[in-house]
Amino acid sequence: MGIQLLCISHKSAPAGIRSKFAFDEDKQLNILKLLTDTPETEEAVVISTCGRTEIYCSGNEPRKIFSYIQDILVKMSGIDDSEISDYILRFQDKSAMHHLFMVAAGLDSEVLGEDQILGQVKDAYNTARENGYCHSLFNAMFQTAIAAAKRVKTDTMLSKSSVSTASLAVKQSVNSFGSLKDKNVMIIGASGSIGNIVLRDMLSISGVNVYATVRHTVPAIGVYQSELIRDKARNISYDTIPYHDRYEWVDRMDVIISATSSPHYTITAARFKDAVHTVKKRVFFDLAVPFDIEQAISDIEYCECYSMEDIERLARHNNSMKINSVPEAREILSEYEDKFIKDHLYAQNMELFGKFKENVSSAYKEGKGDRYVDSFLATVKKESSASEYETFVKIFHKFSERI
Repeated sequence: MGIQLLCISHKSAPAGIRSKFAFDEDKQLNILKLLTDTPETEEAVVISTCGRTEIYCSGNEPRKIFSYIQDILVKMSGIDDSEISDYILRFQDKSAMHHLFMVAAGLDSEVLGEDQILGQVKDAYNTARENGYCHSLFNAMFQTAIAAAKRVKTDTMLSKSSVSTASLAVKQSVNSFGSLKDKNVMIIGASGSIGNIVLRDMLSISGVNVYATVRHTVPAIGVYQSELIRDKARNISYDTIPYHDRYEWVDRMDVIISATSSPHYTITAARFKDAVHTVKKRVFFDLAVPFDIEQAISDIEYCECYSMEDIERLARHNNSMKINSVPEAREILSEYEDKFIKDHLYAQNMELFGKFKENVSSAYKEGKGDRYVDSFLATVKKESSASEYETFVKIFHKFSERI
C-alpha cells in the first residue's frame, strides 16, 4: 500500500518526552513541506496532540521515508538521534492503516473512547488536504477512518460513556471537594481545545462559580453567555478575567485548571505564595504539555496538584469500565478497514479489470469465449490455496444468484 507511520505516544514515551514533540501548526506545516519536498514522499499528514505525535507518509521507499521522518523529528525536538529510537513506534502498510482507524475511534487513547481525538484527526487531515499534501490514497484512508470512528461513537457504548482528559479533570475536582457548589474555579486557556471542554463541563455543574482568563479585552464568549441564561435556575455564575490579573484572583479560587500551549508557566510557586492570604484547600490541574503549573506548588500546604500523568492514571481506571464495548467497536473498524482495502485494490487494478473485460468480449466474438472462461477458472483453482478457492466458490455462488 505504500503507507509509512512513525509515532510517539503514551505507549512509548512519558509526558516529559512527549512534550518535546508537541508541535504547533506552523511546525506541522513545516514538517509536511520538508517531507513532501523529498522525491520519495507523495503524501503526508501530521497529528500532534498532548498525548501523541504521529506522522503518516505515502511512498514506495519506506526505509528512506522512515529515515527522513526520524531526521526531522530529531531536528524539531532537539532530542539526540540515538535517544529518539527508544521512543518511536513504526508501522507500515496495513498495520499503519489499522493504527489510524484505532486512533480515530479512541481505541488507542489513554482515555479509552475519548471524543477529542476524532476532532484532532479531522483537523490534521484537513490541514494536510487544504495545503495540498493529501491525494487519492490518504483522502480515501482518512475519510474512511473518520466515518468508521463516527459509527463507533453512534453504535457502541464506548463513546456514550467516554471521558476525555478534560472531563476527567472536572470529575476529579468534584471528587476532591465532594461538591463544587459555591466553589470558585479558574480556567486558564479556556479558548483552547482542552480548556474549552473543561469550561463546557464546568458550566454543567449546579452552583459553581467559573472564571475564565482572557488575554485580550474582549466580551465574554457568546455561546457561554447564552448557556448561562438558560441555566440561571441552577445558580451558575460565569465571568472572564484578564490573564495578566490572574494572581489577583487566585486567593479566592478553590480549583485552578490550566491548559494552554504557552512555553512559560501560567502559575509559578513564588507568585502564587505572594498572592495567597486565605488558608484553605486548593486543587490544581495541569492539562498542558509542556507543563503550565510549576511543580513546586504541590509542596505548598493544602494544595493538591494533578498533572497529565495523574490524569492518565485516572484514565486507566476509567478504561476498565468501558472495556466491554471494545470488541463491538473493533468489529465496526474491521468492516471499514476491509472496505478501504477492497476499494484501494479495485482502484489500483481498474486497468487490469478493464483489459479482462475486453479480452472476454474479444474471445466470444472470435468463438473462443468458452475456452477463455475455462482457462480463467482453471487458473484460479491452480493458483489459489484451498481456503482461497473455497472463498472464490462462495463468491461465485453469490454472483450466480444475483444474476
